[in-house]
Amino acid sequence: AKADELLTSDAEAMAKGVRTALGTTEVSQREFDALVDMAFGLGSIGTSNTPKLMKALGAGDYDAASKELRTDTATNG
Repeated sequence: AKADELLTSDAEAMAKGVRTALGTTEVSQREFDALVDMAFGLGSIGTSNTPKLMKALGAGDYDAASKELRTDTATNG
């Protein structure tokens, strides 16, 4: 039960961080979930540690965002 509580708390914190990082950028639920998963692996996402990804998402350039996810060494490509 305690592990579930911790996981839920961590997931909520990561989701909040992703929402903050995205600002007004809209993504699908599937994309949002992938970003939350990525944030778990990196500790967070945002302009400081994933600047090219955030710039591409902010510009609505999903092709560049996709390429950035595949080449991001922090997420093992």
